[in-house]
Amino acid sequence: MELEKMQIIGYTDAEFSTQERGRQFEVQINPATIKIKKDIKYDTDNTPGEEKKSAKYKYHQPSSLSFNITLDDTGVVPGKMPIDGMIKALEKTLYKINAESHEPGYAKVAWGSLIFHGRVSSLSYDHTLFAPNGTPLRVEISLSFTEHSAKDTAIKNSPDISRIITFKAGDSIAAFCNEIYGDASYSSDVAQFNNLQTFRNVEPGTKIMFPPLVRI
Repeated sequence: MELEKMQIIGYTDAEFSTQERGRQFEVQINPATIKIKKDIKYDTDNTPGEEKKSAKYKYHQPSSLSFNITLDDTGVVPGKMPIDGMIKALEKTLYKINAESHEPGYAKVAWGSLIFHGRVSSLSYDHTLFAPNGTPLRVEISLSFTEHSAKDTAIKNSPDISRIITFKAGDSIAAFCNEIYGDASYSSDVAQFNNLQTFRNVEPGTKIMFPPLVRI
């Protein structure tokens, strides 16, 4: 099975339709663990001295995604640029202030069946190895993201509506099946429907239809 690398893709708009040139980062080493957190906000409205009241639902808070990645310039792991260059590429994708909106952009994290739309909330670097001249050779990076959904997400994600998606770099059929149907195992069905031999490694620019699917 071919190794698939996690892709972090930067967008300038909240609908994730406009990708700025050069705002894409492929990890060297896939993360060992990924943490997804989902919180619900409740209002207890308790007054000191009174009996505790039941928790009343207020809203679902945005989900969060966090994981660690390693940048390595020792020569053990293949890399196209030194550590400083990789950090600049990552920050251009996630941390750069947009000239028009004057705020950071949006990001899609895609790996296998995982697809997460959001904005980076924190970046931290732990330099763990240096060359004799002080050049960093290995850096552990902790990343956290806060979910961001476009206004029409609920309509787009309905499994009763056919969708045609033009694939971009980092997209995968498995990730969209997980998003649309709630089940990545529909990948083979979607590939067969689109007359593809496999659901893996779909070329950017390919149009894929995701029809209503129901298994019997």
